[in-house]
Amino acid sequence: MDQIYKLQPHRTMALQGFDDYGAAAALWGASDTGFTVSGVFRDLADFAVLVLFQKDDPFGHPLFSYLPDGDLTGLVLDFDVTWQGIQSWESLKSAWTDWNTLDYSVNGVGHTDVKWIGTTGITITCNTTGRAGASATFTLNQTSAQAGDKVTLWYQNQSFISPAIIPGNPTTDQALWWQGSVATTDQALWWQGNAAYNHWVKIGSNTYSCLEGSLNSAGVASNVAAQINASDPNCSCTTGGAYGNEIFIALRSGEYGPVAVSSSDGSGGATLSNYQHWVKIGSVTYSCYEGSLNSAQITGTGRSPAYQRAVKKFADAERGVAIRLIADDFEDEGDLATALDSLAKFIGLTPSSIDLIVDLGSVADQNPAVIAQLHRANLSIIPTITAWRTLTVATGAFPVSLAPLTRDAWNRLVRIDWQAWLKLVSGTKKPDRLPAYGDYAIAHPGLPPEGQATILAQLRYTIQNEFMIWKGKNAIKTPNGFGQFLSICTDLVSRPEFRGATFSDGDQEIQGKATNGGSPGNAETWRNIGTNHHIETVLDQIANLP
Repeated sequence: MDQIYKLQPHRTMALQGFDDYGAAAALWGASDTGFTVSGVFRDLADFAVLVLFQKDDPFGHPLFSYLPDGDLTGLVLDFDVTWQGIQSWESLKSAWTDWNTLDYSVNGVGHTDVKWIGTTGITITCNTTGRAGASATFTLNQTSAQAGDKVTLWYQNQSFISPAIIPGNPTTDQALWWQGSVATTDQALWWQGNAAYNHWVKIGSNTYSCLEGSLNSAGVASNVAAQINASDPNCSCTTGGAYGNEIFIALRSGEYGPVAVSSSDGSGGATLSNYQHWVKIGSVTYSCYEGSLNSAQITGTGRSPAYQRAVKKFADAERGVAIRLIADDFEDEGDLATALDSLAKFIGLTPSSIDLIVDLGSVADQNPAVIAQLHRANLSIIPTITAWRTLTVATGAFPVSLAPLTRDAWNRLVRIDWQAWLKLVSGTKKPDRLPAYGDYAIAHPGLPPEGQATILAQLRYTIQNEFMIWKGKNAIKTPNGFGQFLSICTDLVSRPEFRGATFSDGDQEIQGKATNGGSPGNAETWRNIGTNHHIETVLDQIANLP
């Protein structure tokens, strides 16, 4: 009689049935070393569930069923997985089915999902050779769109619906979702009392090792860390911890993973990754690597049910969510309280895990005192204002267009957003809770006007209470068009408003282009320089408030 072992593909594994969506799938070709699952996947929601082990074997024949032994102590699962025609297991996209998790329950109670990537104890080594991400671009030529029109693109039974066209104030909603990037891992190397013991850390396909010899655990960790910092192309590290034996490993600048990390002395493996989020407007791309940031899932009281369900799927007490309130939300105090309470309950979070953002949009050309008073009125009707995790008011004072500004000169515009917030938090009638400051940097809150954009050589430079804006000539049609930016930088560094090259990366770029010339960059470069300087300016102002 053959002995039955746990997790034998041809003895203890099976496909779980389904009663709704699912692929018509089969488990076949099973042996002691492997198995194949295949099926007909016709829709994005189709799936197949492979049960690795079910203690009680309820569907096995009584003559061949194994005993209900639930002891999995010391068991390590190690798979070599290949797939074709389905979503990649290591995909960082928001999972519409559970392709990215190992699901389990204990004693038949509850249901737990752990992600393949980013979970301590699970190491994924991805072979992406010869694989390229799918992409597609669709251009719609429409000259007579009407207010309220939408476009729906269908692909593999999945619909992608454009926002409705709104005359005079075109907007779009672009959501950035947390992808589970793992920025760093802690691998501890422990003294074994054995001079011949070989300690090691593996990063990707590279292994860094050290014989214990006469070293203590801190010495071993220091030796391995030095090897990693000297030669590993993907990661760098530091050492620390109570005994100096912990190696904190992170992706190097410019490396984004995924990179598998494991070690010899019991620390759980990890897969380091740094997903790049981006939004592209015209020719300018704004991006952010996830690192240790969360997505701060942002929703609002007027979002669609599908959007709210997506927010709920990713929300938990630690990451929390942000609720963005706009002017329409403050029309009725009772309605606001009801909407906030209902939304919090639906998401399943208490106010202590929710960030509130009061966003009034553009305040260009308005009176800062009036905006401050509007802030006070709005904040006064927010229920239990001290209970929310954070509170922020946001506005934008930058103009929608540079057309009215003088060409080839510095124009000055008041930072109404900043001055209004200062009046709010420093005036005699302070709100019950002082809100944090938010703005739209050196951009208008809305989308650019319709039509083909003209690229003007320009620099947007934030000073204490104003925006300084140099509006140059057409960079495409004017001789030395893009080169105008070098002259703009030269003019700025000679002015008293310039903060110096050490103030920010943006200022360093300005100084470098003024002094050394070189490439003037393009519209994206100029906006990045100005935005970096603006952020540093705001941080400096807040840090030095009286």
